[in-house]
Amino acid sequence: MVGLIPMEIIFNILLMSGLMFANVLGLYALYKLEKWQVKPWIVACLIAVHILAMADILTSDARYMASGMSFIPLLFLVNMLILTAVIDLASYYIFNYVLYFYAGLGALYKLSTGESAIDMLISVIAGLALYFVVYYLAKRFYGKEAFGMGDVYFLGAIGVFFSVGQTLVIGLLAFYIAIFFILFNYVKNRSLGLKSEIPFGPSIAVAAYLMALHVDTLLALYDGFQNLIDMII
Repeated sequence: MVGLIPMEIIFNILLMSGLMFANVLGLYALYKLEKWQVKPWIVACLIAVHILAMADILTSDARYMASGMSFIPLLFLVNMLILTAVIDLASYYIFNYVLYFYAGLGALYKLSTGESAIDMLISVIAGLALYFVVYYLAKRFYGKEAFGMGDVYFLGAIGVFFSVGQTLVIGLLAFYIAIFFILFNYVKNRSLGLKSEIPFGPSIAVAAYLMALHVDTLLALYDGFQNLIDMII
């Protein structure tokens, strides 16, 4: 049966499996460097999300091509999204060197293929600027840091992989996705208030993942939302 599987697919599976293993090693490195307790459910969650993403990527060539992203940068992006989201979900913290590592790999690969460093830099700055404004306004409103700088750096790192427009859409889309996490938190804890602490990293990660692999779904949702608004008006 192995002979019936194209070598390209076998290579892609091995590459994605290797990157998944790299993320597991990343958790171990955080345990050593940051004295962060890595619980079994965190590792299990990381592996489960990786397997789901691998299956999605292998069956969605046309979709990620529609987002204008090639295969290797897509893998670096997805690895960064998964590791950052799982860590933030478990610890309410985003480790910047995870972002530096994967964004750096993505940048080096894109530069080696002739992509514009200026365009990449503008996207990074746009992501940083958008969320820094949110960070500043949230801090003024709450009187303390309510929107983490880790989220600001996360969107900036995501900008390495997307155009300026896509990066800004991801930044805005994350707030809509966060509503689902807020509702889940409410159902789970039966309470919700201005002081409720909810990690925002997973919302950013989901938004970026949808932009990379499910642009058609986003467009369909946007059209549906526009039609709903037209009906109401």
